[in-house]
Amino acid sequence: METILQDLRYGLRLLRKAPGFTAVAVLTLALGIGATTAIFSVVYEVLLRPLAYEKPDQIVRLWEVNASGHRVNFADPNFSDFRAQNHSLQGLAEYAAWPESVSGGSAPTRTMVATVSRDFFPLMRVVPVHGRSFAPDDARLGAAPTALVSFDYWREYLHGTSELSTIKLLMENQVVSVVGVLPVGFHFPDDSAIWVPRELREPLPSRTAHNWHVIGRLRDGTALGATYQASFWFGAVALTGYTPSMAADILGSDGLTLLATQNYSIAGNDGVQYQLEQLTFVADGLFSTIRFTDTSSVNSDPADGLLDTVSVAQVTAAVPEPATWAMMILGFAGVGFMAYRQKNSMASCSSYTMLRGCP
Repeated sequence: METILQDLRYGLRLLRKAPGFTAVAVLTLALGIGATTAIFSVVYEVLLRPLAYEKPDQIVRLWEVNASGHRVNFADPNFSDFRAQNHSLQGLAEYAAWPESVSGGSAPTRTMVATVSRDFFPLMRVVPVHGRSFAPDDARLGAAPTALVSFDYWREYLHGTSELSTIKLLMENQVVSVVGVLPVGFHFPDDSAIWVPRELREPLPSRTAHNWHVIGRLRDGTALGATYQASFWFGAVALTGYTPSMAADILGSDGLTLLATQNYSIAGNDGVQYQLEQLTFVADGLFSTIRFTDTSSVNSDPADGLLDTVSVAQVTAAVPEPATWAMMILGFAGVGFMAYRQKNSMASCSSYTMLRGCP
């Protein structure tokens, strides 16, 4: 300890003797530390900070595609049809956000207010930290207006009160009861601070009123851009000398893009026989279509092609995760460093031994 104090005093004396060098060194250190902190803060916010909802990689955005091939928002009847026929997603929700004048808190504000459908928060897997979420009776036409607020809005404009039943906000000439406070950091969509039920507004019957954004959540085990393998049994009831054939096509989410195609045939052998066939493709969206086409020529009659047990499974590659790669690299680096030190230690010991013997 005494040696450390002596070194510190000696270092301080040297710095006092060279004030110019000391100023440059301190300024360089300050700039380096400040720049590093700023860069890390940006990297953390953009790349590392976890989002305020569970499994964000499962959240996907959906659009309608118009006659020109452009993406557009959903109309109410189209969203209802899509939700009723959905079998590939865990759920769907529509939302929209715009700024509104809000009073009733500590001060009137111009605040982003999001209108969300009843499945929005269950889909995002977000629950209030105070109060409750929207009840079924809140999400219906003619219900008393209710709202959820962000944690920041609750703390800044509602004084962080725990008695939510006493809080009333005035929005669009309506008195709205605050029933819950959402977790810290949740502001989706569009940096919203207040959320109200979509079902308070009557749906528009027009299929060309594209007013609503739509999100969905992928089912567990589903990934966009992943590689899948379609498997099926192709068989035939055929006589010797006849060869039934078939084409299998994988179409993309637009129903037009050809992701993969393959032709198959099976030689007839006086009876029923099957062979397992497989076709690999990379999904370009949420939905893909498998199309089977009989390509047998007229001369192949009386052969009958058969198709059975069609299944699709994701192909998982045996590639280490990034954390595993990092551990492997650190491990190899550590082994190399230890070997380098051992080599230098042996060389020093050999030189020392020639004079006095290795300690």
